[in-house]
Amino acid sequence: MPKKHDDSADDVVYVLHRFPLETDTFIRDELSELLRLGLKVSVVSIRDSGLSGGRSAYLVDQWSAWTTTAFATKLDGLKAIATFVYLALTKLSFWRALGLLTKTRSSSRFALLKKPAYLLQACRVYGLLAKRRPSHLHNHFGDHSGTVTLLAAKLLDIPYSLSIHGPHLFFNASQQDLAVKVGNAAFVRCISQFCLSQLILYSGNRSANYNIVKCGISVGKFRAKFIPSTTSEENLIFVCCRLAVEKGIYDLIDAFTLILEQDESAILRVAGDGPHRDQLRSYAKQKQVSHRCEFIGSVSTETVAAQLAVSSVFALPSYAEGVPISLMEAMASGVPVVATSVGGVSELVIPNETGILIPPADPQALTDGILAVLNDRDLSHRLSCNAKAFVEQHHSIETNIPKLRSLLNQ
Repeated sequence: MPKKHDDSADDVVYVLHRFPLETDTFIRDELSELLRLGLKVSVVSIRDSGLSGGRSAYLVDQWSAWTTTAFATKLDGLKAIATFVYLALTKLSFWRALGLLTKTRSSSRFALLKKPAYLLQACRVYGLLAKRRPSHLHNHFGDHSGTVTLLAAKLLDIPYSLSIHGPHLFFNASQQDLAVKVGNAAFVRCISQFCLSQLILYSGNRSANYNIVKCGISVGKFRAKFIPSTTSEENLIFVCCRLAVEKGIYDLIDAFTLILEQDESAILRVAGDGPHRDQLRSYAKQKQVSHRCEFIGSVSTETVAAQLAVSSVFALPSYAEGVPISLMEAMASGVPVVATSVGGVSELVIPNETGILIPPADPQALTDGILAVLNDRDLSHRLSCNAKAFVEQHHSIETNIPKLRSLLNQ
């Protein structure tokens, strides 16, 4: 972790909904690399991460020197109201921000009520940053925190930019005001060609300052020699993801049921947490595979690396994706991957070259793909070597973050 920079003005402030979170490894790695490259960067987290006192509280301690929480106490709400009144009475930028807010859509009364909340949050961000004089605001995801970033940038009279990932932003794209956010941004960073295509589609803007800067990982954390299956845990199928419907883990359990019919020694190990954790455990019991199916919960990056080191295959049968970091980590570790052809996955998993690509919602195809890797050592080794080389060339932090730094410095 780089040392905290001095108290002079920040070059860039990331405005995020909640930070740090267990699942935002890519943002933490991105910030660490920007700091290492000499950019003065810090974070305003609109809400508390909720990790204090839990097993991931170390992340809060690790990033406390770089992160300010906008609404940590009830008093911060009063400060936001006071700033709101002050800006309304004294700053023309307040009325410009309000004008932009009126251009955003309101599909319901509830959505209409959110608008004053976003402006209040932006006023609170202004109150935290006005004296620090940042030159630029940046937001990941472009959701409601992107709206707050847009408004805060207008209040501060500085430019802002967005990093867009998908797919969740596009699930209800009509309510995300992408035309307003994209049209007023200094630049928009897209993590894949697929992301760019969807953003043009849903924003209606083909002429914005779009830039493709891929997400990357710290390859060194996962770089390991390919471990033949004879020294791995016997036919260990591993996945690390949020336990939600869109990740297709029900299909993976269905496929695992078929795999056990051919190989009773196979193990399915699932890392991660989410709204379907309990339902997935119950489903494994219902399918009578719970004795070979392990749910290990949320784990650290170090634990993921350790699990990958003993895995035979990494399977991610998602229904919707951006470009999954978990796949990059598996590929960098030399673990063959089987994934579905959704979102930007095909920009990472080249069929039969860097992995096995299958159609979504097809447990039989998933079964066949996993068994192909488990039963063909030559195929497994070839996919492993190709995938490692691909990730090192195209998805390392060291390769991609300098491009983002250049954009942020413009």
